[in-house]
Amino acid sequence: MYNLVIALVTSVVLFLLGLALDGWVAGIIPATLALGIVYVLLARRTGKQVEAIFLRAMGMLQAGDVEGGRTAFKSALGLGKWQFLVSEQVHGQLGQLDYQQACGSLIEYKYTRDTGKRALGEAKLREAIEGLEKSWSRDWRSQAVRAICLHRLNRFDEVPKVLRKAEGGGASEPLFWGTWAWLLNEQKKRDEALQVVGRGLSAIAQSKPLLALREAFSNKRRPDMTVFGEAWYALMPDEIPKERLMEMAQKQQRQGANNAPAAGAPAGPQSRAQRRGTPPKPWQR
Repeated sequence: MYNLVIALVTSVVLFLLGLALDGWVAGIIPATLALGIVYVLLARRTGKQVEAIFLRAMGMLQAGDVEGGRTAFKSALGLGKWQFLVSEQVHGQLGQLDYQQACGSLIEYKYTRDTGKRALGEAKLREAIEGLEKSWSRDWRSQAVRAICLHRLNRFDEVPKVLRKAEGGGASEPLFWGTWAWLLNEQKKRDEALQVVGRGLSAIAQSKPLLALREAFSNKRRPDMTVFGEAWYALMPDEIPKERLMEMAQKQQRQGANNAPAAGAPAGPQSRAQRRGTPPKPWQR
């Protein structure tokens, strides 16, 4: 937004200068060049700022600091005034984060039958939907997560509406079609699921995961979604087998123990700039 306004103002100023000096031809050429160059440079600058914030947020999440990651993502919202679609990206990330937390509570309910965990998970699903509604309609992953949330809350009629709008962004992604078909099959709509798989195969010929789904649906079998690999578990964390969840938890505990500093030891290795006593650059922090 602001980036485009600045580029337009620069372009108009150059046009008026050229017009005053040597006619409209002398103004139109530098004005046109300035519009493109200034906008691209400003958009690139904003993109780098957003990327830095996202990397910091993801680092916090990987370290287990969920609220820190959430706060970092939110800090990028202000950049939405400068560049189109930045706010939509941020809301998409926040909505997906809410969904992951919802799945954590639902996994606990699955194994403990604690109704409080189920209520917490459903509340987080509703929060996720609110955030994902503000994400870009062509961001197929955010929209797929939104559709899953709606499905889990039994709002079945809304699922195809969301996915149809995201089709332009997800048409080349087997997982997009697979998720759509899986949701329909779970709603006892196998024929519609087959149709969706067929549309996916029309867009991505000979996709092995989609061919496997077509075979399963045609033979009235429940599909094995692990044909999509780890990407499926990223969308459906509560589908991860219990044994694997335990292995992942043990691995995280071992990593935490290995990364913990010994008594009296520094918290981590110092950068070259820190050893010299000079302040570290932002990417060294």
